[in-house]
Amino acid sequence: MTWIPTSFRTPLPIVACAVALATSLATPAVAQQAEEPEEDPTLIGLVVDAQSGAPIPAAEVVIIDRAEPVLSDRNGHFTFRDVRPGETTFIVTQLGYDSLRTTVDFDPSAEPVTLSLQPDPVVLERVTTIADRFATRRRASGASVRAFDRMGLLASSDFSALDFVLSRTGVTPTRCPNRLAHSPCAYVRGRPTEVQVYVDGARIIGGLDYLGSLRPEELYVLEVVGGGRVIRAYSNWYMETIARGRAIPTGYLF
Repeated sequence: MTWIPTSFRTPLPIVACAVALATSLATPAVAQQAEEPEEDPTLIGLVVDAQSGAPIPAAEVVIIDRAEPVLSDRNGHFTFRDVRPGETTFIVTQLGYDSLRTTVDFDPSAEPVTLSLQPDPVVLERVTTIADRFATRRRASGASVRAFDRMGLLASSDFSALDFVLSRTGVTPTRCPNRLAHSPCAYVRGRPTEVQVYVDGARIIGGLDYLGSLRPEELYVLEVVGGGRVIRAYSNWYMETIARGRAIPTGYLF
């Protein structure tokens, strides 16, 4: 039998205390980890045309118990984070389609949620026709034209349409050399220039200030002509009104 010096022996009570102390120190961390709630899964979905099956971009998708909507991307996809599995009610809107309200049983392990919108053929054709007219005018313009579509406007985090323009075009508001100018001026290609602003086809006096009162998501298309000499904006209201064949007040033109 091997003799162990007494000075190197550890009494059993001390060993037991050390183990108990280590366990007690580790327990709160383990307990804290166990108490942390797990995030609910991410809901991935797709908005499509109910007749053709084609993806629909820039559709606004809302879950009824959430304040903020999301937008389908250019391929029709959308995402909501931290969604509890089970019955989920959506409201989906897009110009040219009937609004949809539907409830689905969200299962994270299943296929992505597909939301199908029924097209309104008349409205959709008119919207396409109007958009084509805008594009034809841009091509025929002798000046450079930067156009921002509804997808870019809806996805913007800018507070106003004016902020949107200033952050993307280099236009900088300034005082007009001519005190009798009807519209605010801006530096356009290094020169102070009176900026003409048209909203829904109507010339707006003090147009830059008016753009500051509009949210980007209110607009269907925004055009900046000649580096900022002319700015044209068309609202979703205007597009829907025209597309549904309703009368537009005098002064609102293409």
